Order: sequence, then C-alpha cells, then structure tokens
Amino acid sequence: MKKLREQNILGLDFGLKHTGVAIATDGLALGLETIEGDSLTVIKRVKELVGQNSIDLILIGIPETGIHDNKQQKLVENFFKELKKGLSEDEKVKIKLVDEKFSTKQVQRYAFLANEHQEAARLLIEDYLAKQMFP
Repeated sequence: MKKLREQNILGLDFGLKHTGVAIATDGLALGLETIEGDSLTVIKRVKELVGQNSIDLILIGIPETGIHDNKQQKLVENFFKELKKGLSEDEKVKIKLVDEKFSTKQVQRYAFLANEHQEAARLLIEDYLAKQMFP
C-alpha cells in the first residue's frame, strides 16, 4: 500500500454547473481544471482523469452543515453514489466525502488568485492531507 504522500489524489468541488478539479502528486496539490456540465459529464471526465493519472483516491467536498435538509449536501451525496457506480472495479480507486466548509471560506477570501472552483478542490486535498498527517 502506498504512503499517503505517494498517492495520486483527485479533489472535486462538485456543483450543478461547475465542478472544480485538483490533483495531488507527491503531496503537492494543484488546480487542474473546471468541468462544465451535469453529473454525467463530470463522471465521464473523472474516469478519463483516473486513467490518465493513475489516481488512488478521489476526495469529494460535501457541505457539513448539520442541517438534514441541505439541498447541496444531498446533491453531493447523489453524485458520490453515481460516481461509485460509474467507476469500474478494475480502477480500484477509493472515493471519500470530506467536509468542505473551511475550503469554501478560504476560497471566498482568495478567489482573486485563481479559478475559485479549482482552488476549492485544491484546498480540499490540502486540508485532507494535513488532517491525515497531523490529526
């Protein structure tokens, strides 16, 4: 099993119109692209990225608000289920939901620096790596 820093990680900031994508290799996270379109379009592109980049782990940001009837939270949960179905077992990639509330707040402060969707996805990865290394 690869060490966390050796894993190729894809971060997704899923949205109805735009999905930010970031990638981490050797522990360095970078914004990659923004996918325009619905969940099927996103899943198709994610499958391509998984194959092209030997992805070990996909992180999907989910708003953990504590509110049980949060529409965005339900959309992300549905996307998570669709993505799990869409990836074949041959790809053996793990998929995890991670809290995105802090990354969203950070992006709102620094959105002028980069594409906000990609930046949110990048921060998801960075937050995840930091929490795993320094729990």
